[in-house]
Amino acid sequence: MIRSVFLLAITLSLSGCIMSWDHDHQYTRTAFNRADAKQVEVGVTTRDWIHTTFGDPDSQLVREEGGELWKYENRGNRDVRLLLFPLIDVDLKTDQRETLFIELDNDVVSDYWIINDEN
Repeated sequence: MIRSVFLLAITLSLSGCIMSWDHDHQYTRTAFNRADAKQVEVGVTTRDWIHTTFGDPDSQLVREEGGELWKYENRGNRDVRLLLFPLIDVDLKTDQRETLFIELDNDVVSDYWIINDEN
């Protein structure tokens, strides 16, 4: 959606319209940062390091086959404003969620991934 608006903006600006583009991104809740998440190593990083670095998980699932799945979630919003004089003023607001999942087996990270959602 944002890419489509951006392409429309470029097309209209090249046709002689005056364009203004502004965006703002704010996290309303931060449980982890990507720099710390990049330091996680499968088979090396321990449960204690994860807990010390990220704190208590937002949710914790003990799997039947053993091990655990920990979840940390960042929430925020993005506000993008596109102004094309004199015709169009578009203000797009989206909620964003960034979720870090960490699988632990025998107190060591066995897998991890980050999912980004934008509504």
